[in-house]
Amino acid sequence: MIHHSFNNGLIVGRFEPLHIGHQHLINTALSNCDRVLIFITTNTKKDKNNPFSFSYRKYLINKVFKNEINAGRIVISNFINNVSFDHIYGKSLLKKAKEILNDDVNCIIYGSDKNIEKCFSKEDVKLISQIRMNRNIVNISSTKVRELLIKKDIENLKKMIDKMLYEDIDNMIKIVHEVK
Repeated sequence: MIHHSFNNGLIVGRFEPLHIGHQHLINTALSNCDRVLIFITTNTKKDKNNPFSFSYRKYLINKVFKNEINAGRIVISNFINNVSFDHIYGKSLLKKAKEILNDDVNCIIYGSDKNIEKCFSKEDVKLISQIRMNRNIVNISSTKVRELLIKKDIENLKKMIDKMLYEDIDNMIKIVHEVK
């Protein structure tokens, strides 16, 4: 096995749903970390911004990253979303990560969500490296993907998701149309 710069990376996101921007984030983590914990944040209720269940979002990630998950390089867990994004939330993220990985996180990989970055105190991340992704590299958002699902714009949707998920498009469309 190749040894990377970091033992354990952490990504926190909603993945509503998985798109190629998320894949770029996960691939960046994999190229820098031996193992990556992906926390899929979950809300207590479904709405138009959060139409997909934790298990469905995990299924989509597993479909694209099956080999890495089977090799133990990616671990997926849920984490209840806390709207306050304060330092208590950040501490609880790192504590649960340590329990799951049985080791400390030594790299956090951020997407474009500034809320996640703000939830960690300087003290809590002083020994943790941080990689911030430039959103302009892959300018896609889950909001745009959900809008395309609502419009049933499959042609443009296919530009934003992995080919491995094409067979799930009809189901994703059904799910976003069931949520009010």
